[in-house]
Amino acid sequence: MKLKNTWTKLIFLTLILAFLFWLPIPGIRASSEAGNLIYWFLVAFLNTLVLGYMIVNSKWSGWKLVLTTFAVFYGVMTFLSQIEIIVFLTYFEEIIPPEMIPKLFVEGFIVAAVFSPIAVVVHGKSHKKSALCGGPFIELLIWLACCDHTLLEV
Repeated sequence: MKLKNTWTKLIFLTLILAFLFWLPIPGIRASSEAGNLIYWFLVAFLNTLVLGYMIVNSKWSGWKLVLTTFAVFYGVMTFLSQIEIIVFLTYFEEIIPPEMIPKLFVEGFIVAAVFSPIAVVVHGKSHKKSALCGGPFIELLIWLACCDHTLLEV
């Protein structure tokens, strides 16, 4: 899917991210109210803008960029904010029940895992040769495959 206009890409990714924020995840959260949708769009647009800038200006591509985007997105959106809740839990007990905290980590993981590859593909950075291809990682896998054959022969 090639989208030529930058604004079209941003709006498309904003709609996807807002939908992921709004989408109910069974056992974790229910869908948000329609009145909160405008806030989800604003948050999604700002997140898409920052991540899009990072993706477009990155020298990396492919899975290396997807994993980096996931780590940045999950780390900033979920991990950092939830660590603050855990540290200051005594002050937040009235707002967030303690059994909800692991669900918030899983929710952020799911959203970041789905959105990161989509954002990299839409920005056109997935078609280039990944830094993993032909590198030491692939050579390690080939070496392990050769070792596996020698172990089977013995």
